[in-house]
Amino acid sequence: MNTFLLSIFPAGMKHNNIGLYVGCTGILVNFLIFLIELSAGLAVNSTSLMADSFHNLIDAGFSVGTAAAFLLIGKPADNKHPFGFGRSEYLLSFCMGIGLTAIGIFFGRVSLEKIIDPEPMLVNGTAIITMMLAIVLKLGYSLLNRSCAEKIASIALKANYWETIVDVFTLLTALGSLAAAKFADIQLDGILGIVISGVIIYSGAKIMKKAADALIGESPNPAVVNTITTNLISNKYVAGWHNLVVHDYGLNKIVASVHVEFPTNVSFATVHHIMADIERSLYESGIEVTIHPDPIKKT
Repeated sequence: MNTFLLSIFPAGMKHNNIGLYVGCTGILVNFLIFLIELSAGLAVNSTSLMADSFHNLIDAGFSVGTAAAFLLIGKPADNKHPFGFGRSEYLLSFCMGIGLTAIGIFFGRVSLEKIIDPEPMLVNGTAIITMMLAIVLKLGYSLLNRSCAEKIASIALKANYWETIVDVFTLLTALGSLAAAKFADIQLDGILGIVISGVIIYSGAKIMKKAADALIGESPNPAVVNTITTNLISNKYVAGWHNLVVHDYGLNKIVASVHVEFPTNVSFATVHHIMADIERSLYESGIEVTIHPDPIKKT
């Protein structure tokens, strides 16, 4: 399946274009699932289905953010935004997290009312079939995210893959509610609505925390630190380093500075050449590094 999905994209297709494609696909898929679940929920009077339908509407909004974020990657930095626009994704994610949490709280209250004063669901075969279609669509979209995340090494798409996998299990839970009502005459809608609302609230809070941490500033990614230090270690003239500072400005925009120690018997021209080589090598890895040379006496 991964091989098939990866074969869709030409070998030379830019990373941001792949991300844009995934985002646009997510808009269509999630909005279609929203319509499917909302119509099924209204037809059978299911709170859990209606709650999850609005969850997918928010996911469609996330896909808009994904498309916009990857579209902005290709936009050059300007005087007001010298480090580009990558962090706009974090701001949008935070706003989406607020909306997701609010929807979870609203439908949690509605589900609680259904537990206290239950109403029967009028389940039919059409509702079950439409839910199965929604599950297939969501699973296909999650696999697309995983395949593209592997192709372009995107943390954002990988996170989106895990979020959509959770959505698949949520849809399966809603389908179970319909099946229990139709074939066993067991009304689980209110209880499952509480469960789904809890998952939605947890997802929203987690998204807000992750976005806030990125905006406030986090400790650097160990993989980025390892890439920098590996490049330093590989040069025989580098005696050590300190004061490594890494700034993450969003997708494909990492800026760092480091003090590198050189023996005093190495000429300035050689040091300059070494620094330029290290900076060039790291730039090719997607990291913009500024090196400050510090002379040290050899013991």
